[in-house]
Formats: sequence, structure tokens, C-alpha cells
Amino acid sequence: MSLIYVRILPEFGTNPVWPCAEEGATPGNVAPFELPISVELASDLFRWDSEYQAIYDDDDPPNSAFPNEAAEAAFAARGLELSRRLARELPGVEIRYWDVSTNRETQIIA
Repeated sequence: MSLIYVRILPEFGTNPVWPCAEEGATPGNVAPFELPISVELASDLFRWDSEYQAIYDDDDPPNSAFPNEAAEAAFAARGLELSRRLARELPGVEIRYWDVSTNRETQIIA
């Protein structure tokens, strides 16, 4: 898999990994285990995303949220660390991390 960038972006009902192999193309959505990375990192990304999926409120989707700001900040910090690990395992691939606590994207440099 030849990649230009990988976006780490949690969304309800999807995987958090959005690789793009062609400039200007829309990134696809894949399970972490489909990337050429360690099983350990793929498992950690999967567990991290599971935390996000767990806050989804079927009865009131627009109000799905973390229980408090501290929980949201801790989730975001784990996502940033996972993105840094991903950058180390995919040298030469730009990693873009979407921080849910700030609603901003950050480019990760290994």
C-alpha cells in the first residue's frame, strides 16, 4: 500500500483510520489492521476507537459526548500519542490527527 497520508479521525460508525494514496483523492476508511503497521499499534488504535464508539447515544445522536471535559481531553491525548506512534511506524507518510477536543487537525512529524 503506497500512501501519501493517513488521517486519524474518530467518527461514529466508522474506523478511525483514513488513508489516502493519491493527492487530491478522498481518503478511504479502513480498519487499523489493514495498515502495514504492528499488530500492537493496530490493536491500540482499535481499542481507542472503541472508547469513542461507546459514547454514541442511539436515542440522541447529536448529543453523543464524553461525560466531561477531562475524559474528552484524555481521549484526545491518547489519540495524539497513537498518531505519533503511527508516524514512527510509517516513515515517509504524512500523519494528520483530528483532535476531537479542539476540532483541529495537526500534522504529526515522526
